[in-house]
Amino acid sequence: PITLTAFIFLFGAIGGIPLTDFGQISAVIVQPEHLLYLVIYTVVTTIIPYIAYTTGLQHVENGVAAVLACIEPVMATVFGIFFFFQKKSAI
Repeated sequence: PITLTAFIFLFGAIGGIPLTDFGQISAVIVQPEHLLYLVIYTVVTTIIPYIAYTTGLQHVENGVAAVLACIEPVMATVFGIFFFFQKKSAI
């Protein structure tokens, strides 16, 4: 799972280059305290969940994992409405 995750993030980053605003990235890099938060946020919200999902696939059938993955956006919406009192989408 670690090798697969590394390649997925590498090719995802390469694919995102045309959509990147390098001016905002340089603004984060010049302030080291923001860079630390960016790294922590990336690890906690992206890398750890993805590794957990790919590792969990070893213990659960693919069909069950697909259904659980489809429930995630619905539950995120429900939690946002009832626990964080969101009124409209951020999109």
